[in-house]
Amino acid sequence: MKVSTPVFCQNFHLPVADYTQYASLLRRQAARARDMRYSPPALGRIASCLAQPTPIPNPQHPLRVDATPPILLASSLNDLATGYPWTLSTAKQIGAEARVLTYEGSGHSVYGRSECTIGAIDRYLISQSVPANGVRCPEARPSIMPRRAAADGAFERLP
Repeated sequence: MKVSTPVFCQNFHLPVADYTQYASLLRRQAARARDMRYSPPALGRIASCLAQPTPIPNPQHPLRVDATPPILLASSLNDLATGYPWTLSTAKQIGAEARVLTYEGSGHSVYGRSECTIGAIDRYLISQSVPANGVRCPEARPSIMPRRAAADGAFERLP
């Protein structure tokens, strides 16, 4: 079990009572979406929360955000773990303080995907400078990402 699993189970009401119901849901999903089976991390978390007692101590709820500095939300269009619509919903709930930085590629994390995402996020973290509304970073070839540890412990870019 991951350390974060108890926190996850306390934040989400996943109405799956037992393994029999869980297996039934997997069969239904497989019948409807043969090519897009499931997310192993998500299913692992759901299985870990089977028979979670209710009520959930910290249930999901609409966000209540007032009078904060600008909040940067960075998300990729093709993230199978936390879908892009979730980012847009979060931004809408936050309101005027939210800015969405969209990476037009795939992957769960955005930081490090391109010079565009690195620059925008660094500027936000260092000086609270937020990008304009609607800023999108084009998908980048992964050549900037692969690195290996050199003999001296520093990281070097792979060819």
